[in-house]
Amino acid sequence: FTEELLQLAIIPNLVWQAGGMASALRKLSAAVLFSILHGNCTTDFVLCKCAPGLLPVLKSGLSDDDSSTRELIAASLAKVFEMLSGAILGEEAIHQLYPDLMEALDDSNENVRFASCDALRHFLR
Repeated sequence: FTEELLQLAIIPNLVWQAGGMASALRKLSAAVLFSILHGNCTTDFVLCKCAPGLLPVLKSGLSDDDSSTRELIAASLAKVFEMLSGAILGEEAIHQLYPDLMEALDDSNENVRFASCDALRHFLR
């Protein structure tokens, strides 16, 4: 059930689109993803299957206009990195995510910076 929810509802709604309704839907999707990951409602196996579609969307979400969306996405990335090792993610994902995580450390919002630090902590282990 969780894999279908991620693939069919959450990931597509995290893709950036213009407009206030789309922004609210992105924030809601980021919050649901955060809850799924931090509530241990998914397994490493399901996350590994969803990672190729999820990671690029989360990467782009680090530059969202809404700071609370950026914070939720950085915190979700931290949990993804905690659940999956670098070997599973692959070198390409690591090389693409690292610059965006470093850039998030310079975010204007303190909570985003803290969440990015946590993501980097798990990313670099």
